[in-house]
Parts: sequence; C-alpha cells; structure tokens
Amino acid sequence: MRAKHLAPDGCLKPGLKIIGGKQGQTKVSVRSVIYSELPDGLDSYIEPFLGSGSVVVGKPRHSIETVGDINPWVINYFNVVRDNPGEFWDELSRRLCNLSEETFQSAKAQLSRFSESLLGHHVNLAVDYYIVTKLANNGIVRYNKSGSCNSTFCKTVAGRGFFTQEWLKLLSDRIQGLEFLHADYVNTIQHGLSRVKNLEKSLIYVDSPYMTEFTEYFVKWRTDDHLRLKSVVDELSAFGVKFLISYNNDPRVLELYKGYLIHELDTHWCCSNTSDGRGVKVEYLISNYRLKNLHPIYTEPVDREGFVYGSNS
Repeated sequence: MRAKHLAPDGCLKPGLKIIGGKQGQTKVSVRSVIYSELPDGLDSYIEPFLGSGSVVVGKPRHSIETVGDINPWVINYFNVVRDNPGEFWDELSRRLCNLSEETFQSAKAQLSRFSESLLGHHVNLAVDYYIVTKLANNGIVRYNKSGSCNSTFCKTVAGRGFFTQEWLKLLSDRIQGLEFLHADYVNTIQHGLSRVKNLEKSLIYVDSPYMTEFTEYFVKWRTDDHLRLKSVVDELSAFGVKFLISYNNDPRVLELYKGYLIHELDTHWCCSNTSDGRGVKVEYLISNYRLKNLHPIYTEPVDREGFVYGSNS
C-alpha cells in the first residue's frame, strides 16, 4: 500500500491541489518525465510558475533552487509550511475535527479578503487556502474579476487526501532553504539567475498558463502574454540557459516555438469542470537541448553540443 504522502509516481506530494499540477494519477507522471530529462551536472533550478509546487518538491535537490509565483496565497502557504509546520498542523487539526461545507465557505471568505499587505507567514490564511484547494468542486480554485475566490464546494469531505503529520513534516523538510518569491516570472528568473555562477549549469522549468480560453488561473493569460514569454525564452536561450516548457498540444504552440525541440507526452488531467476535460491528454515538452529519452516530433539543426538556440539565432 502506497504511503499517503507519495503520489503514484513515487514522489512526494505538495499538499495543494491546483489545476495544472504535474504529479498526475499514474506511475509515469509529467514530473517524473521532467526529472529523467534534467541535464547532468545541474547546479541551479529555477521555476517561475510554482503553482501547486509538485515539480520542485518531488525532484532531487539542487545546490540553488529559486521558485516564484504571482499568487500570494501559494507563496504564503509554502512559507508557513516551511517555517511554521507545527502551527499549521495545530490549526488544520482543529478544523478537520468539524470539516463541512461551512468550513469551506468560511475559508473561502477569508481568501477573498486577502491582500498583498498581509503577505508573509500567516498560518490561518495558509490553512484557509489549503482547505479551499482540497474542497473546491472538481479541484478548481477560481477567481472573479475583482480577485475574489468564487470556487464552489465539492459536496463531500470524504477522501480528499488531507495531510498527515508525517506528510507535513516531510514536505517542510524538503523545502527548507528554498526561497519562495511573490513575483512574476520575469523577476523570478532574474533573481534566480543572479544567484548563479555558471549559466550553463542552470535550468529553468516553465509551466505557464496554457493556450486555451477555458483554463482558470490566478490571472488570465492572453495571446500577448504567450508572445512575451516566448521573447524571454529566446533571450535566455541566446545566453546559453537551458529550459524546459510544458504546454498543451495547441497548433499555435508548434508555430510559436518553431526552431526549438518539441516533444509529445501523455498526461492525465484531473481538474476540470467537464468529463471531457479530464483523462489522458497529449501535452508538449519543449526544450532547447537534446533530451535523453524523448524524441522531438520535429528535428531542428543543433550545434556540436546538442544545444538549440531557437528561431532567433
């Protein structure tokens, strides 16, 4: 029987359930594929779209790890779990004794009043956010235009996979020394690279919002945001920084990232408002270096080091 703190891929779970997480429901998850494709000799790992944190908490440690997200609730959650796990556990245990829709609605109301001025180490707000991610309908945490959480209750509290004390301790131990930035991806990348001595031993993993009109994230991404990200990727690639990018299999992705190595892999989507949105889906994993196991669907010229400089070279 698998331990509660382990996902089917055998790696540590981050606790949060947020749309776009990469731990999956099968032994071969997206994150396990990512781990197998990390370059040898890697010193620095940067993840500017943290989300649920499933990739960083499950992977092997690297000397320098920098992660960030613009969602203040995510950052507050990880700061508290890292620095105040005992207080988090005490507050969560108290609420689990009387878990109900009322618990969910009360937590959601607190999140709606969250502001950046409160960002830091707020235990109650961290537990509020954790409970909402666990009890939201179809596992979707949504926000309206004013920034308030408008998720609906999932109608059950049974089998939602809440922390055990052992699981919480393992997660807290894993993220010790890890800096969680409340910042957009550009500032997170800039800060992460400022800590690096050798760019060639660095990797940036990008899991930005996908190219779809139906995905709910903390903020909505539009075409211009995807184009801006691509320009940042081109600039980083020109400086020799390696990257991996996860995307959905939208034909616009193929056109936008022409010149890089694009690989297909099957993944399991579990967070969706419809049954059609769940199940096995094809995603793209894009890189600017040759992967060890995956073969690109398009072959592009590479230099002697196997490094791809992209369409702007």
